Amino acid sequence: MRLPPFELLLGLLLLGTLNASADTPLKETYAESFEVGVAVQAAQLDRAPESRLITRHFGMVVAEYQMKANVIAPREGEYDWSAADAIVAFAEANGMRVRGHALLWHQSTPDWFLAGGDPAAIRARLETYVHDVVSRYRGRVFAWDVVNEPVGDGEGPYRDNAWYRAVGKAYIDWAFHAAREADPDCLLFLNDYGTERKAKLERVMGVVADLLDRSVPVDGVGHQFHLGRRQTMDGIHEALDAVADAGLVSHITELDISAYNDPGSCFVNRTGCEPELLDDEIAGFLAEQADLYHAVFEAARIRPSVSAVLTWGLHDGQSWLNNFPLRRTNHPLLFDRSLKPKPALQGLVD
Repeated sequence: MRLPPFELLLGLLLLGTLNASADTPLKETYAESFEVGVAVQAAQLDRAPESRLITRHFGMVVAEYQMKANVIAPREGEYDWSAADAIVAFAEANGMRVRGHALLWHQSTPDWFLAGGDPAAIRARLETYVHDVVSRYRGRVFAWDVVNEPVGDGEGPYRDNAWYRAVGKAYIDWAFHAAREADPDCLLFLNDYGTERKAKLERVMGVVADLLDRSVPVDGVGHQFHLGRRQTMDGIHEALDAVADAGLVSHITELDISAYNDPGSCFVNRTGCEPELLDDEIAGFLAEQADLYHAVFEAARIRPSVSAVLTWGLHDGQSWLNNFPLRRTNHPLLFDRSLKPKPALQGLVD
C-alpha cells in the first residue's frame, strides 16, 4: 500500500482526522525486522506518563548516562549501582531487554583509571572494572557498547584521547577481551558517531578490521546516527552495508534528528550555528523529520544485519540537543515536550 506523503499526514493530524494517540505500538510495527529501544534516565521510570510511553512503544532500554564509569565508579573500588540497577529492574519487570552503554568512554572516565601512567596498572584497573560491571549484569544485559567513540575525526584512525595517549590502542583490546570473559554470551559493540560520513566510516571499519584480524571479540558496530535537516540517505545505506559486508551486526544506537544542520565550526567554537527555529517553521521541519525517520527505519527494515534501532531519548524536552552544541530549543525525538506523538511517530506506526 502506498502511504500518503508526510505533509499530508501532518495536515491530517492538525485537522484531527488522524488518530494522534499512535494506537499501534512502535515496537510491534517493526517486530518482525528489528527491536526498537529508547535511551532512558532512572528518574523517568518513576513518572507514570513517561513510563507508560516507554513500555508501550519500546521493547528495549539503554541508560542514557547512568551506566557509564563516572556514575558507577567515581572512585576506585567504590561502586554505586543504584541507577543502573533501577533501569535493569524496570526492564525486567516489563518484559524489556537492556542494552548496556558504555563500558569505556573517554569523556566519562574518572581520573583514577589512568592515575600514575603505568600501563600494567591501567590495564588491571580497566579489566577489573569491566569484569565487575559485566558480571553483575550477566544474562540481564544482552549487548554492551564496550568502547564508545574511539575513532578519530581526521587526526588518524584512533581518537587522541587520554586512553590512547597513555597506552595506545591496546585499551580497546583489553576492554573487549575483559567483557567477553565476563559474559561469553553478550553481544559486544564498538559504538561511534558519524558513520554516515564516508571518511569516518572508512576509519571506523579500518579499526574494526584491525580488531578482527587480531581476534579481538567484536560482534557489531553501533551507529549513533545523530542526524540533522537535509540529511541524505546514501551515507546511512553505505554504513549499514559496510558492517554487513564485514559479517557483523549493526545497531542504530542513538538515533535523533535535529531541527538544525550546523557547520563544523558550530561544534568547534560555536560560530556559524543556525538560529533557533521560529514557530512558523516548526511544522515544515516536522514533516521533513517524519520523512527522514521513516527512511532510516526502512533502511534498517530491509537489512537482516540490523537487529536494533534506538532513539536517544523519549521526548524533545529530555534531549541532549537542547544544550549541544549550544543552548537552543530543539525537536529531535518522536514525542514532543507534552509527551504527544509527533508526525514522525505517527508516520512510522501508520
